[in-house]
Parts: sequence; C-alpha cells; structure tokens
Amino acid sequence: METVQVIIYRKKADRPHEFLLLKRKKELGGFWQPVVGKVKPKEPLGKAFIRECHEEIGLDLDYIMMIAPEFYSFEMNEHHLTGKKIKPIKEHVFAIMVNADFVPDCTKNPDKEHISFDWFPFGGALQKLKWEDNKKALSLFFKFYIIGE
Repeated sequence: METVQVIIYRKKADRPHEFLLLKRKKELGGFWQPVVGKVKPKEPLGKAFIRECHEEIGLDLDYIMMIAPEFYSFEMNEHHLTGKKIKPIKEHVFAIMVNADFVPDCTKNPDKEHISFDWFPFGGALQKLKWEDNKKALSLFFKFYIIGE
C-alpha cells in the first residue's frame, strides 16, 4: 500500500511561515498530523495528494500558490496505534504553499477522522507532531525549501 503526506504551509506578512496540522479524533489516536491519506489503486501520486487535500481540508486549486514535488518518502512496517507488524506502507511526502487567506475545513471529510486544525510556526508544529517520520519530513522541508540550506 502507498500513502501520501502533504505539508500545507502559508506565509503572512511580517510573520514566520505557518504549517497546518490536523487533530485526529480521540478514538483514532488523538494526535496532530499533516494531511495524510491512502493512494487509490492505479491512482497517480500527483492526483492522490491533491485529492486528499481537497477531501481532508477543502483545498481548491484556486488557493494553491506553489507545489513542492515529492521530496521525501519512508516505509512503515508497524501499525501506528497498536505497534503490531503490518504489510509495508510507503508514504510519499509533498508540500503545498497556500494563499494566506485560505481557511481549512475539516468538517467535510467523508471519513470524519479529524476534529480540528490549527496553524503553527515551525517549532510549534514540530512539537505537536507525534511520529518521528512526520517530524523528519517537516524538518527536511523547512531546511531545504524555507531556509534554503
């Protein structure tokens, strides 16, 4: 199986870059994460990450300012909640810069997996993320795309 992770970020005047995180329902772990979702069979990755953004936060193409192509991927071999061994899942990480006035809407997600969202500066987002691979993806994106090292 393959999944996509999308780092959504914005830049408002005179403020640091902010990163969007979604809070999962308590029964689904209750943790903060970026947009994440499964790739459908035979679905191109580029279509999957745009679809997931539309489904999970209501992102329309009109609000997209820039797309960073896949810049990182990792493989998971354990269930994120139970720790039990699973068939490997490869997660592909992309990023999208949205217009500063974009307001996410996680209420229309057909899976109803998130209860809220918030924007965080880099350090705050890093602290909120639970999983090390999510933290690594955000750190790599920040280092190479935001500060340009």
